[in-house]
Amino acid sequence: MGAIVGVDALVVMSTDNGTTWLPLPERNEFSINIKVDTAEHKVFVASLADAWSDKKRTWMSWSGSLQGYYDDADDTIYEADETVIVQSGSTKRVGIDTIFSTANAAWSGWVYPYTTGWVGTAGAPLTSTSWDGDAHSTESKTKIDLSAVFGCPASIKAVLATVSCRDSGSAGTAGLFVILSPNNTASSGSLACRPSGLTNDYVKTDAGVVPCDASGDLYYQLVASGASTLDVWIEIWGYCL
Repeated sequence: MGAIVGVDALVVMSTDNGTTWLPLPERNEFSINIKVDTAEHKVFVASLADAWSDKKRTWMSWSGSLQGYYDDADDTIYEADETVIVQSGSTKRVGIDTIFSTANAAWSGWVYPYTTGWVGTAGAPLTSTSWDGDAHSTESKTKIDLSAVFGCPASIKAVLATVSCRDSGSAGTAGLFVILSPNNTASSGSLACRPSGLTNDYVKTDAGVVPCDASGDLYYQLVASGASTLDVWIEIWGYCL
């Protein structure tokens, strides 16, 4: 059996380790969930008239999540390890770490070229001189260290990538491809660019999300029509922390 719980909560936050508390800015969203366990006072009754029993709260748990900005005039999303307090009445408080905390690795989500924290040039993809149209031959699965080659943060979970390729023998050669993958398994991948059947040296482009391996890196595999006939471009337009 359940109980009706009235909640009158004020959500305040501190950015100086609890010295000062300010109301949550309007551009922030805070959701709260309350679970209440109750027990009956009257389990056994002498008459039907006594069957109506009141409930006594035995345990109440709180949980909450915060998303948004430091204040109404600042477009910076929470990136520090802040504390949010749910205040009920004047004495009960429950501390909650924000979901945007990078200090305690609680924050996760996609970062794009116009997102605060993007490691590259604002509005531009992450590129590499190793993948800007260089000519390649057929190559088996090989790892790309995304931090060293593209400047991505370490241990990311996935990337949003575009792959462009062209081959001087694409018109008459089947099975050509550029594959990006989180594993070292031949011909396995989540993003593939296949120029076969197109006019020779026609640039084919594909885009998609590629999961990373446990180290935050990925693998590529190439099949070319001949020696140094396959030109490849790779750009990273987002990454998931």
